[in-house]
Amino acid sequence: LGMDTRQVVARFEAERQALAMMNHPHIAKVFDAGATDSGRPYFVMELVKGQLEHAADALHSNDAELAEEILRKESRVNAFEINLEKECENTIALFQPVATELRFVLSISRSIAELERLGDHAEFTARAVIDYQEKPFSEEYIKAFYYKEMHDMTMAMFNNVIDAFEKKDTSLARHIFMMDKELNKIYKMAIISFQAEINSKNARAEELLMLYSICARVIRSSSLLTNLAEEIIFYIEAEVLKHKKMKQKMKEKKD
Repeated sequence: LGMDTRQVVARFEAERQALAMMNHPHIAKVFDAGATDSGRPYFVMELVKGQLEHAADALHSNDAELAEEILRKESRVNAFEINLEKECENTIALFQPVATELRFVLSISRSIAELERLGDHAEFTARAVIDYQEKPFSEEYIKAFYYKEMHDMTMAMFNNVIDAFEKKDTSLARHIFMMDKELNKIYKMAIISFQAEINSKNARAEELLMLYSICARVIRSSSLLTNLAEEIIFYIEAEVLKHKKMKQKMKEKKD
């Protein structure tokens, strides 16, 4: 049985409706739901993206309560990962998907860990906000590190990932790679600012180093999003980009 059979679609829709009615700290809330043009059902979870957005808000506003909320929701992100992993295993075992359907399940399975790691980056920022409550992060430093610009680009990449998956649009997925390159350019400017600030006479070294770590995690988040884009391309076109990258790197080393 494939993922588009009536039984699977009916089961998926029943689970979607059940999730939409639930309000429990260990169940991810449904953000959007529906079906693709080919009839394949989907639902998009708000949890991970919301965690990243709230982390940025907490940092800018020095909001400890919002940071605490992020930490409380981290268990829901972990539960989300476990539930999806089990669902992928059950789908393969019970329905024996093949071809496109199998690639879809494999892509989801591999993407789960990436989403969980994105949630971890939001958790890191939230803990930093709480730890620095008595001496909040300087808005001057936050601006100097281009944090807002990097965060906004990351969220735009996240939106593209969601759109590419829902629309089965590999051109959108590939555009994420270009966005990642632009983000890396901003990060290089942030590094230059960091070097200038850390060498200044009145530098607050501990705060600078923590902000640098937060910005570095924004860059790691963008790398995780490019991984998700690669999984979308694999699912739709059966093209494995990771192996191409490895081969290219090996060739460059030989040359």
